[in-house]
Amino acid sequence: MKFFLFFNASFFSAVLFSLGLCSLTLAMENDLESTVAEPHPLPTKALFTGKNFPTFSLQELESYVSKAPETLVAVAELEEKLYQLEREQAVSGLQMFGSTGLGHYKEAVTETKMRDYDRARFALGLHYPLLGTLARERINVLKAEARTWESKQQIKLARLKGLEALRFQYILLWGTQEQMEICRAFVTDEDQVGRILQERRDQGLLLDADREEFLTTFALVRRNIANLKTIKKRTLANINLLTNGHSGTFFADIPSLPKPCLDRSFIRSTVLDNHPDIIRLRGLVEEQLGIINLARHSDIKANLSLMGHSDIDYPSAQDGYGVRLQFTMDMPWEFSRAGMAEAGVEQARLRKLQRQLDLVSSRLLADVDEVLQRYEAATENRRFATQRVKAALEAVRERVLRRGSLAGDTFEQLQRSRYQYYQTAMNYVDAEVARLHAVVRLLVYNEGENRDNGMNVRTDSVINDNFLQPLWQLQRPQFDTEIPTLQENAKRKPKAIRQGIGVYAWNTTKLFTLEKSNDTFWEDIRKNKITRILLSFNRVQLDQLMLPQGKRELKRFMRKADNEGVSLGLLLGEPTWILPEHRRNLLEIVDRFQGMGFSVIHLDLEPNQLAHMGLSDTYLLAHLLRTVQAVSRLSLLPVEIDLHPRYLRKNTGDFCLGCGLQNLDDVSVTLMIYVSNPKRAAALAQPILEKFTEIPFSIALSVEPQLGGDESYAGLSRAQLQKKITTLQKIFGNRVGNIYIQSWQDYMDMDDEN
Repeated sequence: MKFFLFFNASFFSAVLFSLGLCSLTLAMENDLESTVAEPHPLPTKALFTGKNFPTFSLQELESYVSKAPETLVAVAELEEKLYQLEREQAVSGLQMFGSTGLGHYKEAVTETKMRDYDRARFALGLHYPLLGTLARERINVLKAEARTWESKQQIKLARLKGLEALRFQYILLWGTQEQMEICRAFVTDEDQVGRILQERRDQGLLLDADREEFLTTFALVRRNIANLKTIKKRTLANINLLTNGHSGTFFADIPSLPKPCLDRSFIRSTVLDNHPDIIRLRGLVEEQLGIINLARHSDIKANLSLMGHSDIDYPSAQDGYGVRLQFTMDMPWEFSRAGMAEAGVEQARLRKLQRQLDLVSSRLLADVDEVLQRYEAATENRRFATQRVKAALEAVRERVLRRGSLAGDTFEQLQRSRYQYYQTAMNYVDAEVARLHAVVRLLVYNEGENRDNGMNVRTDSVINDNFLQPLWQLQRPQFDTEIPTLQENAKRKPKAIRQGIGVYAWNTTKLFTLEKSNDTFWEDIRKNKITRILLSFNRVQLDQLMLPQGKRELKRFMRKADNEGVSLGLLLGEPTWILPEHRRNLLEIVDRFQGMGFSVIHLDLEPNQLAHMGLSDTYLLAHLLRTVQAVSRLSLLPVEIDLHPRYLRKNTGDFCLGCGLQNLDDVSVTLMIYVSNPKRAAALAQPILEKFTEIPFSIALSVEPQLGGDESYAGLSRAQLQKKITTLQKIFGNRVGNIYIQSWQDYMDMDDEN
């Protein structure tokens, strides 16, 4: 009989899988606690109406979204995934085993004497996983982390959807209440109107068919009241479900919503940076990048075992002991083929996740554009409804005055104008509800500013019960005419220009000044075979380019460049844009410059410039990949990214940056090979080109005088540099596109002749 005991060696596991796993689990548990925290209690001294129902504001109910059933389901799922992650961490790493057994033995002691005895054995040992066994355990932990990360984002998504649904239902409830009040106001003097109509029919001043038609309007309004009661009941039930039974029956106050952002570029960049679906898929991509490097040899199972045993023989009662160190390995006959297939599976999963990220990004951006258009349409519809109410209101006022001073059918005309005003008032409430619903949709993508500066919702300015009962005194209302507008231009995606020589122009002010003052500027550009100029702008210049004068100046330069066959790229080079807290600034700039005439977005984001922040290389490269993919999805232009070769020659930890980049559409890499020997530069680049065959590459070389002679071509003339570039182009052939020169200013300072 044998039995085996396994236990978790937390210390060895922590060393093996890094302290980050423990901190991740702790962070997840903290997030779980904050998710299930109790909402703010509803006020005990709520405002009660005449029907003894409390009035709750939208803000008071919003904190109860965390108690919605869908959110609680997502929280429970996260709790499950946290325990699964904890288990995977616990069963990984060093393991202990033990066994005990009893056997009967018969063995020769001498040629004529046999020994017959029983032996009891006790054994205890340690297993340490190696090779594929270790890799498989690490893969299981990474996958458990990915499932936990996904569940965490699902909670955020559930809360976001629950908040949106609650706001939708609350606004609908408020609109229903407003319309019911309008209906009740209209039917208040039904008996009086019916009596007057009957008297006029009896006097021969009104046909009975017309009288019945006038009375039909009251029946129609009462039918509307019945339908509105049904809507109100259903809306209250939905709100009660979304707050998990905490709201009950109540009256809705005037909705208070944060003021939405209407800046299209800002919203699009925020969505690509902060939306839970985007964050979820980015996390899965990064986990998958770690799995890829472990998958190739995961089928080779190996263990290193240390075991000690103790024996007792019966009936002699002799004892003994022993120690054994053992290495065991088990692998398939075609282990290399199996490993390549496993790696291929994980690569395909990575591509699938990145394609899903692209798909979700595209859908969300399309949704943003649609929501902005719907908000604009809803705003214009509200303005139209306001004007109709104003016209109908003026008609009621006029008919009341005519009723008091003129004979004839003025009473019938008054009733027609009252009904017309009733219809326009109902339509106005519908338009206001639609506008608020559009605001709610906008807030899904960007929560907006504080409620104190939020949406101004008023119906008293255009809907007045007195005008539904025109026998009362009339007052002319005031009107809100401020209507925000949006504009959007359709843009197409140009193709990147390949093959040629490009320059980094960091000082564009000097470049533009020289272009204006030097008649031979473009002739020099042609002479030096420059086909692309990367233009960099500081914050002040970026703001100026958004102004009419700045746009005209840029357009003028672009027309000249286009006539000379030179393409222009937007050069963006702030390293902090890699970090999540600053990425949105980059996305805003990219979105604002779409349609300006640039042919490429060129990112010079160097992770090593953030070394002083104490962040790991894996963290920085992961967020660099996130940034590049976000820009690629947002931009209508091809994207280029500068990289030092060391980031692609070998993986940083378990992170394969090139694996992620090669799955992105319209993304190319510029290798910053600062070596003044073309053959040595080719030797440095060749392994990278062979490893990532699906990535389009360019090469950047330096002419900066502050670098050493082995790193920069600064000591040469421009003619000599052209020969070196020609040599590079011949060596690389079609595998490399542009040769970029760092930088334009230093290049122009080089001697013109040999």
